[in-house]
Amino acid sequence: MAEPPPEVSRIRLVHAPAICFAPQYVAEELLRLEGFSEIEYVETPIGNPGLIAESARADMSMVPAQTVVYTIDGGSPSLR
Repeated sequence: MAEPPPEVSRIRLVHAPAICFAPQYVAEELLRLEGFSEIEYVETPIGNPGLIAESARADMSMVPAQTVVYTIDGGSPSLR
């Protein structure tokens, strides 16, 4: 039995000039197959791509866990 499409059809991912973000670019076709019709990449300079997700400009970002921990420890209310 086929699964229903996702409730949300739009996803915003962080686009950064770094090779470690390659899996999410490859995943674009797979996301479309899962039912996402709008896939947007939010540009960010090299630095802290987690801040883009924190500011709600993107829905998710591939960042190391320690980056999220440091952001939460720094008092970020949006990640609590």
